[in-house]
Amino acid sequence: MRQFVQSYDGNRFSSGAYQPSDTVYALVLLAGVAQEVTVPDNGAIALFNGTGDFWVQYNNDAEVPVASITDGSASELNPTLRSLSGTTTISVIAEANCKVSIAFFGLS
Repeated sequence: MRQFVQSYDGNRFSSGAYQPSDTVYALVLLAGVAQEVTVPDNGAIALFNGTGDFWVQYNNDAEVPVASITDGSASELNPTLRSLSGTTTISVIAEANCKVSIAFFGLS
């Protein structure tokens, strides 16, 4: 698995860019149907992208909320870059059909 490495400019300032992953999952989500994936060995960071809104839960089943959830257990809407420390599975769900990619990275 490719390591997460940021690119730097000539003055050694972070460009905010990183090398592409060589471990990318593509999910085709049907409305209201969660999919669970296992974090690959050495997967330490995940980068999410989607064609529509999607909800993510780590080590548990993702759910689209139908009422307020204020106890901290809600799924996360459209995460971007996340550290996966202690995460073994990722569950993804959407209200409408959409596609979601998850690019995984290791750490040096």
